[in-house]
Amino acid sequence: MKQTRILLPLLLSILAAHACNNPTPPPQENTVPPSTSVSSSSTPSTDPPQPSAVPEPPPPKDPSKAKQWSGAYESTHAAMETPNKVPDFTWKKDDKSIAMGSGRISLTIMENTLSGTTSGPLGTQHLIGTTDESVETPILRIELLPTDPTAPDAMQGTGTAELKDGKFQGTIRVAGPKGIEVREVTFSLEPS
Repeated sequence: MKQTRILLPLLLSILAAHACNNPTPPPQENTVPPSTSVSSSSTPSTDPPQPSAVPEPPPPKDPSKAKQWSGAYESTHAAMETPNKVPDFTWKKDDKSIAMGSGRISLTIMENTLSGTTSGPLGTQHLIGTTDESVETPILRIELLPTDPTAPDAMQGTGTAELKDGKFQGTIRVAGPKGIEVREVTFSLEPS
């Protein structure tokens, strides 16, 4: 026991001394290049340009390249199935009376991004998404967002569409804020 009392402080002293002998790492250097000043001399500089710490903003999108699409949608009840022996305590509460019926979609596609609006039984919604025209059949990836996400009937969802015969045709799956109302929205868009 006496030997342990002597060895433990000795061991701790050796470890502390070893830790103090390790040099601390040098501080990180600032990777932001110094700002360049404008010289009043007319002699051109031979120094190469320094890279900017802040990336250049992308060039502005050209509104003349925007494509307008519009069309109709139909919102129907989406059948939800639960596994055997799992009680369905949520979707049974859907009385199938809200967010059903026909509505309108209009969107703008510009440089592989899309934005737009919907009106109708789903309420006033925003559409955002992307396009992929690099594939054989161009597709849209769409997210439907409620204008007022705190509204009791706010619907939100995602979907896709493919370009067929000059029209984008697709489906969006949406749900209400509590997940009780689940709808399948089919739509068709034409250039406008």
